[in-house]
Amino acid sequence: MNQKLLAVLIVLLIAGCLAPDVSEPTDNLIVENIESGTSVALWDGKEGKRYEIQLACINEANGAESQHVLATNLEAADEITFTPVEEIKAPVYPQTYALTAEVFVNLGDGPQSVNEAQLLAGQALLRKDANRQNCPRLAAMKQAQQDAKDSRVGVWGNVK
Repeated sequence: MNQKLLAVLIVLLIAGCLAPDVSEPTDNLIVENIESGTSVALWDGKEGKRYEIQLACINEANGAESQHVLATNLEAADEITFTPVEEIKAPVYPQTYALTAEVFVNLGDGPQSVNEAQLLAGQALLRKDANRQNCPRLAAMKQAQQDAKDSRVGVWGNVK
């Protein structure tokens, strides 16, 4: 990681601009809005912060169906956490942070990646630049997409 980027990340962490790591889950996050199959707004009532999150490493593949699958996964969660990948921009509104992240849900058996679940359901595609961007758990995401292709689910259902 280049030193300038590392310095910026350290400053953001100290300033509290980046979200809690999945290793420190918060039970205060609630879904405020699902904007697409790869974009969600979460509200942290305890901290009074709103996070506009673009799911890291993936692009929406199936429009309203992708959005519905994401909503179903988030609504079933006992707990929602996320691991920030990068801040997209400074807060537009007070206490609103836009960032790219891997989102996790706990369905009672530990954290599961929503990003990976969207790929596995064929509701998202791995970004072409995923190898170049900071993509946590890239190997697992590649495998999830391959499993969806092999199972012919979602967007892969009509591929010959």
